[in-house]
Amino acid sequence: MSSIATRLTPFTLLLFFLFSLNISAQKPAPPKVNPGSINWLKYDQGLKQAGKEKKKIMVFFYTDWCGYCKKMNNYTYKDEEIKKILAKNFVSVTVNGESKNSILVDKANITERELTSRFGVRGFPTIWFLEPNAEKISPLIGYRDAKNFADVLSYVADNWYKTLSFEEYLKKKEQLNKDKK
Repeated sequence: MSSIATRLTPFTLLLFFLFSLNISAQKPAPPKVNPGSINWLKYDQGLKQAGKEKKKIMVFFYTDWCGYCKKMNNYTYKDEEIKKILAKNFVSVTVNGESKNSILVDKANITERELTSRFGVRGFPTIWFLEPNAEKISPLIGYRDAKNFADVLSYVADNWYKTLSFEEYLKKKEQLNKDKK
């Protein structure tokens, strides 16, 4: 029995050595980039990226217990049209309204909970739209399905909020669609 153990040990060591060489020679796989997914960033990261890309910022304030937040994640944000509009026009940011995770805002470390309070968020989900320089545009409170949310995103992305109310924008859009037919 000891002769079998002494023959297996060198063989086992050789296999282990060859296997470990094979693993160390392999390059790590590049991270998978899914163009059909939303690139969610932390608030401070989103502000930097928006400044570089000159895109508006969409800040999604949520909590882990919020049912409508989960519904937006599971349905609205999974919609292909929503993903396209966000990727083209916005930097997407998430903020957990109850988190004590630290973020850098105005050269000071604050928690996501404190940021939520600074934005006056009292219910979830709440979405804030910001200019690329972080100037506040407007909040959107509550759940939105994909169709309604696509209208809101287009309204903000195309700067209609500067000249029309949302209701006026929807009427104008409806008229333009009728004129195309």
